[in-house]
Amino acid sequence: MPETRKPKDRAEILDELLSRGRWTGTQLLEKVNEKLADLDEKTINIRTLKRDLDYLDTKRAPLHRPVKG
Repeated sequence: MPETRKPKDRAEILDELLSRGRWTGTQLLEKVNEKLADLDEKTINIRTLKRDLDYLDTKRAPLHRPVKG
């Protein structure tokens, strides 16, 4: 996970969201950015989201990939 924009916060947000259900990539990005905005943090783009998901996947985190869309 990149060292910028609070990667641990993003990992916690992703864990919370992915444990609650299935999301499209766009939906997941919107929700992550909403939660980051609530924390007064900078929002991320889809590329950063994909990198975060790849990072969590390499760490064998139990996650469900977003459905296409």
